[in-house]
Amino acid sequence: MKISTYPISKILLLFSFAFICSCDTGDDSRYAEFDYYDDSKIEAVETDRGFDISITEGDMLVFEYIFETEGREEVADDEFAQRLYFEIPAGVQEFELDSENFATASAYLGRTCFCGITGNYPVNAGSISGRKTSSNTFAVTIDIQVNFEDDFDTYQLQTSANLKRRN
Repeated sequence: MKISTYPISKILLLFSFAFICSCDTGDDSRYAEFDYYDDSKIEAVETDRGFDISITEGDMLVFEYIFETEGREEVADDEFAQRLYFEIPAGVQEFELDSENFATASAYLGRTCFCGITGNYPVNAGSISGRKTSSNTFAVTIDIQVNFEDDFDTYQLQTSANLKRRN
């Protein structure tokens, strides 16, 4: 039995080339928006892919966090978007949401991508806290977890931002 071997230098060269080619050198055009809406409410209609979410006229403060990326031009189908929605009673200056009151706050996280399960699903673990810092801004900290479709796919979102009044 004859075993062929490659010189170590050729193997190292191959791995070096693969590593250099995998480095992120392109701009993926990221976009983030942090808003809240006065006199609004969240309407959620269940579908076969989670929930369709719309922000309509109401008596709550509705918060919306949007993160999108167009992806890299040379990579097919790497676009990604996520949206977090939740509502609190109007007039609140400070809040803390957790698994005990996510349902009451209509907290939903959605994702759109070529990455398996997508759609808007209820937030089921973690916390969202916020404090009004000016007449049109809330400082919000998000550390949540969502199970997409029967606990098959778990997704976590952690971020902090200043959300500004949109309307």
